[in-house]
Amino acid sequence: MHLDDGVVDKLIRIKKRYEHLSTQLSSERDLQTKTVLQKEKDGMEIFMSCLKALETIQNDLEIFSDHLTGDDKKLKDVAETYTDEFITCRDQIHSQLNTLVPKYSIKDEKL
Repeated sequence: MHLDDGVVDKLIRIKKRYEHLSTQLSSERDLQTKTVLQKEKDGMEIFMSCLKALETIQNDLEIFSDHLTGDDKKLKDVAETYTDEFITCRDQIHSQLNTLVPKYSIKDEKL
């Protein structure tokens, strides 16, 4: 399973909006405005966590790939097991994102 093209594009926009909110929050002085911005940012945390998890999984799969081609049988066995588990996790995250991201409304689509 892979992320749908539209989902990838929207995740990029979500990440940009999240980064923009982080910057805006650090300079905003009005408490009411800060509260609204923080609430919006908090709603994006799940997507940011998923992106970080996907990055970590991809890095680990690359490491496991090196072990799969090596001579150490024990490392190969462990790498095979973890590769399968990590691919399953990645596919589950992709599935959830493919479902949730299209439903998510980004407040400032201009970013």
